[in-house]
Amino acid sequence: MKLNLATIARNSTQIFYRLRWSSGIACPDCGSMHIYNPEPGKLHICADCGYRFSDTSNTIFHSTKLPLSVWLYAIYFFAETTRGISSYALARLIGVSQPTAWSMLNKIRSSIKHEISIPEGAMLDEVYIGADWKRIPSFKKYQRATPPNPVWNLQGDDLKRYYKSEFLRLASEDKMPVLGIRSILGRSLSLIGIPSSDRKEFIRSHLNNHYGHLVNQPQQYPIPIVTDQAKCYSCINEFTDVNDNQVFQHEVCRHDRNKYSSDSGYSTNGLEQSFAHLKRMWRGTYQRWSRKYSQGYLNEFAWKYTHDRSNEPLWDRMMLLFEGFSSRLQPQF
Repeated sequence: MKLNLATIARNSTQIFYRLRWSSGIACPDCGSMHIYNPEPGKLHICADCGYRFSDTSNTIFHSTKLPLSVWLYAIYFFAETTRGISSYALARLIGVSQPTAWSMLNKIRSSIKHEISIPEGAMLDEVYIGADWKRIPSFKKYQRATPPNPVWNLQGDDLKRYYKSEFLRLASEDKMPVLGIRSILGRSLSLIGIPSSDRKEFIRSHLNNHYGHLVNQPQQYPIPIVTDQAKCYSCINEFTDVNDNQVFQHEVCRHDRNKYSSDSGYSTNGLEQSFAHLKRMWRGTYQRWSRKYSQGYLNEFAWKYTHDRSNEPLWDRMMLLFEGFSSRLQPQF
């Protein structure tokens, strides 16, 4: 189906009905498929439990004062733009205020369910999102830095080393570390903000959540995991199966020695490429975002990067979005 703005405006009710009930209309309460009034735009009644619901019940569109066509416009632009769309630009396009557009985008981002499974192997690396301290004037850096204790009597190179370490500390406070996981053989990408200072424990727990089931069963061959030489990735070698064999084949790229591929030929260049696109989205489209909502922006970029516009039609990508909108609404039987 070729989707455009005229189609959305003319058939918004039918399009929303098709997106919400792509696999058939079902009762959100009991999961029954015996429904009275199954037509689009009608109040549906479950024949088994008597639950009454509409097409927008239990979704982010329920009780909204905006027409469905405006919401579908917003989802259309959200899915169409590769590097995101700002709330100011969306407000101009759909004719709403900037706070309303920001709220709509935030609801769409919070509904994205993007989890990947990488049985063939993955690349792991970190990226720091935040202020570019290279472009901050020197006088502003010195204004924020804590001056040394006068008792120390630092001079010359000692004073330079002190302020250099102080600038590094301030820069680390402004930046948010993000763990990136990308498939070796495809574009599947996942981005997770690292909330704690103990990155080794965070990486261990994240790998355990995704690959913990492999520990309880014998493995035919280890899964390759490609990282750099950072010490926080040493926990990868701790995972063993029931036969005490390594679950992961840890491939290390020694960037500190200007070696950008492991001895077996694996590299993290694909993940570094996705980080470059992420920074362009942060600086070019959104310019900055709050740490409170950072995971939503990361999910947006990972979802768009995985489902590239050149590989999947727009309609299919909108269908994937609506699967996230309604996945928690329809019971699984």
